[in-house]
Amino acid sequence: MGHLHLAVAAQLQARGVAVIERDEQRLAAIAAAGADAAVTPEDVGQLPPADVVFVTIASKEAIASALAAVADGGTIVLYGGGPGGPPAELPGYEVHRRQLTVTGSFSHEPDDWRAAAELLRGGRLSGRLETLVTARYSLDEVEKALKQAAETPVYRVVVTP
Repeated sequence: MGHLHLAVAAQLQARGVAVIERDEQRLAAIAAAGADAAVTPEDVGQLPPADVVFVTIASKEAIASALAAVADGGTIVLYGGGPGGPPAELPGYEVHRRQLTVTGSFSHEPDDWRAAAELLRGGRLSGRLETLVTARYSLDEVEKALKQAAETPVYRVVVTP
């Protein structure tokens, strides 16, 4: 999800886009995809404070990284996580003292799907999204594709007719 957010931010010509990622392989892919900075959670202090931080995975570590990365008066957007996921700690006093805005984003509304489809249909994200594809399979190989997606660390496996 972080990589997808990066692609959209780049398409919208956002400046100073940084991605925090703990997996070295994904970190390299994110850097190659055009992030202005790509760092591990341990190195988040190297980043200049951000006006907006998107959290695309629900974890205590992700929230801590967001708090370290966001500027005073900035916004943290909680995008990741599902029902019954791990609890994430958000220190209320720090949010209050630093005047942070914390909001959620849920992408299952019809207008969101239409906007995403328009971005894809126009081909404007094609080059940026190509780096997300780990493997391609024909429809006849769908079983092999599903097996790879379930058993190995991959970004995305694409099956085409």
